[in-house]
Amino acid sequence: MEADTQEIQIPRKTLRQIRSDCQNAISDAHLAFADVSPVRLYCVDHAPETLAAYGRQLWYFDGQAINEDGKQSSLFGVLEYRLEYGLHELIERGVFDSVDQRDRFHRVYTHGFLRDPLWNTATLWLGAALVAMTAITSLLILWRLSPA
Repeated sequence: MEADTQEIQIPRKTLRQIRSDCQNAISDAHLAFADVSPVRLYCVDHAPETLAAYGRQLWYFDGQAINEDGKQSSLFGVLEYRLEYGLHELIERGVFDSVDQRDRFHRVYTHGFLRDPLWNTATLWLGAALVAMTAITSLLILWRLSPA
């Protein structure tokens, strides 16, 4: 899931902008960092800019935050950038409570949508109830129509 970003040269100015966007995402989520900076900030997807298409980058950040109640909790964030003529343009940012929520965002980012399986437990129970109600209704209709 993590991209090999060791080969990418990222200027200090760009890293400062990414850290600033990280701080803004956290403040928009009504949280405050427990530390001065995020614990980890890393690029998980990098598609370089070409003549035919803009590039993109997906950055993750992890850290400890203090919520409105003053309690410390872990936070997991994401920043999505479009690389246009060598400039980073922020497209999407988010702060999540768990790694699973952030991974769900990553699946949407890579596949374009989330699709729940059709045959999950709730769908099966709904189908069983529909069949049962149809059978009961049919039996009641047959019982009322039958000559006594």
